[in-house]
This record gives sequence, C-alpha cells and structure tokens, in this order.
Amino acid sequence: MSSRADWLQSEIQSWVSEGLIDQSTGQLLKSRYAADATGSRGFSLLTAIGAIIFGLGVILFFAYNWQSLPKAAKLAMIFVALAAFHLLGWFTRYKNAEQTNLSEGFHLIGTMLFGAGIFLIAQIYHIDEHYPNAFLVWGAAALLFGWVLPSAIQGVFATALFCAWGSFEIIDFDRQHVLSVVLVFFGVLPLAWMLRSRVLLMFGLVAVIGLALVNISAHVSGDLVVYILFAVGVLLIALSYAVARTSFPQSADVLRSVGAAVYGLILFAMTFVRGVVGNIPTLDTQAELMVLWVTLGVAALAWAGMLVYGTKAKFQRTKLLQHGLILLSILVMLTQGAFDLLLPAMVFSLIYDAILAAHCVLLIIRGTDNLKWQQVAIGCLVLGALVYARFNDLFESLLMRSLVFVVLGAMLFFIGHLYSKRKLREQNHA
Repeated sequence: MSSRADWLQSEIQSWVSEGLIDQSTGQLLKSRYAADATGSRGFSLLTAIGAIIFGLGVILFFAYNWQSLPKAAKLAMIFVALAAFHLLGWFTRYKNAEQTNLSEGFHLIGTMLFGAGIFLIAQIYHIDEHYPNAFLVWGAAALLFGWVLPSAIQGVFATALFCAWGSFEIIDFDRQHVLSVVLVFFGVLPLAWMLRSRVLLMFGLVAVIGLALVNISAHVSGDLVVYILFAVGVLLIALSYAVARTSFPQSADVLRSVGAAVYGLILFAMTFVRGVVGNIPTLDTQAELMVLWVTLGVAALAWAGMLVYGTKAKFQRTKLLQHGLILLSILVMLTQGAFDLLLPAMVFSLIYDAILAAHCVLLIIRGTDNLKWQQVAIGCLVLGALVYARFNDLFESLLMRSLVFVVLGAMLFFIGHLYSKRKLREQNHA
C-alpha cells in the first residue's frame, strides 16, 4: 500500500473512532479510496524483474541442451517445469494470502514457460504454423491467469503479448487486425477496473490507442490519424472528470495523464509551421472527412458541456480558462482539417503557439496557488521547450536570442521564488 493511501486509511479509521463519521460511511470511504490493487497485493517491481530474468535463464538452459535430448525428455521437461512453477505459485498463495510477492513471481515464471513451451513443441514436431498465433495463445493464457488469480502483472504481460500479436499481423502480413484491439479493450481494461490497478489501466489504454492507430494508419491518410489521436486525447481528459465519481476514482489520474500527454504532444507538434498536418487538408476521401467531423465534433460537444458544467459548479477561474483553451484548440483543429481556407500555415502555427503557451502559464499559476510542484514543473518544462522551438524557428538575431533567454530565465526564477514564498507562508499558517 502506498504511503498516501496508508495515511488516508488510518485517517478514516480515526474519524470513525472520534465519531466524526459513522461505521458505514467509514467502510464506504475505505473501499472508495483503497490503494492500487497491484500495491495492495504486495506485488513489487523487483519481484517481476527477477521472475522474468529467472524465466529467461530457464528457457536458455533448455535451449542449450535441447538438441541432445530425446523428444519424450523434452516434452517432460516443458510440462514438468510449467506445472511446477504454477503449483508453487498456488501453494505460496494458499500458505499466506496476504503476501503475494512470491506467488506472483512463480506464476509469472510459469506463464513465461508456457510461451516457451509453445515454440519448443512447434520445433520438436516441425509445426509450420502462422507464427503470430503463438502470441495470441500465449497472451490468452496470461489473461486467463490474470482473471483467475487475479493478477495485474499477468494482465500487463497479456497486454504486451497481444500488442506483439497485432503488430506482427499488421506489419509482417499487412492485415487489418481489429481483434487485438478488442481483446485488450474488453479483456484487459475490465480487469484493471476490477483490480483497481492504475498501472494495468495505463498499459491497457496505451495498448488500445497504439494498436488502433497502427490499424488506422495502414489504411487511411496519416493526417486523419493525427486528428483522431487529438480527439482521443481530449476525450480521455473529459472522461477523467466522469470517473472521479465512480468506485475507482483513482482511474481519473490515469485517464487525465494519458489524455494530457497525447493532447500536449499533438498540440506542440502543430506549433511548427511545417508541422504534423500541412496548411491545406490532405484527407483522401469524403469518408475520411466525415470521420474527422464526427471525432472532432464529438470532442467539441463534450468540452462545450464541460465548460458549461464547470461554470455552474463554480470551478476555479484558471481551470475554466484551461477548459476553454481545450475547446478552442478543438475548434481550430476542426477548422484546419475540414475547410480549405486560404490561410498560410504560419497563422495556424501562431494560434497553436498561443494556446500552448497559455496552457503553460495557467498550469504554473494553478500549481503555485495549490502548491502542486508537478504542475509548476510541467508548465515550466513545456514552456521552455516551446520557447526553444520558436528560438530556432523565428529568431535569427543574436541579440534577440539573448533577450529570449534572459526573459525566460528571469520568468522561471520569479516562478520558483513565488512558489517557495507561498509554500513557506502555508507552512507558517499550519
């Protein structure tokens, strides 16, 4: 359990003891703000790495002595090793249900050996099969263990295998492969929700987005992929506000982080004059144009609703301004992609520059006001990257370049001073 979750759980218990809340409310709060399932089951990253390295060592040992062994011995070694590690996993889980580190490690080694067994048996009997199917079977086994145990790390492993399966089908065999996206979406994401695992949710979201985009990019214009990815990013940010009121409120942080990363990267790329998407739309068909209208239109409606809701709920002014900037960026993107306007690329580039810079300033202000150093750091880093990019694009005079650095350095120095001063004031009041 993380230190923050541990602190909150102890505070809830204290509130119940002091009579501030009743027992039923305390239980509801404890379940609502439980620790990440991966952490609560004691799974450690070191155990996972150790299990993977150990499993690779066992596989390499088999490979080293493989040619000299008879077929019966080969099959016996595969099945005995596979069964042994899974049985050890079940036994250690049965002996101590609270500490699952060792059990998770044994099961992970067993799942790795299952995959090795698939390839080794194919080699023994010279099975000439469509090789990506091995990753499908291997991933399905890992996902099955993820649900049965249950285990977040098995879900992460299954996600990686499904990504490999889909990627090989698309890249090596030039196939549109929707099934890999469906399996991750309906198999992995619900498991992450059930386990309250933010790690698995993040891996699942990234896998779904990545596989979907690889599928789309193989069959449609590259510009349309950029528009769709942008829409996905802003919709994930909007969705994070909705899930904050569900039984898994911690998922909001994951959705917001993934969505903000996608949104920020696309917006930054669009600030370049010859950026990701050119001045004149290059969508190839009317169908692609319709997809653009639908995806960005839905995103615009969602954020218009967010802006209305935030106004009625009396959100902080800086937060409302950020929501307004997101809506503005969607409308600009929609305008650039859907209409053949006689506007130079420089105009759109400057608009995206202004939106991104405003986001950075508002993020710095909110972080300083709320004493959240992460927001201040991200705002400063992105603003610095934006200034550096424009430094190379727009300023040729050495004097102008020196002034840019002086202004940026002075601004960051002032932000650091203001943040420290506010934090000291809050500590004195406390």
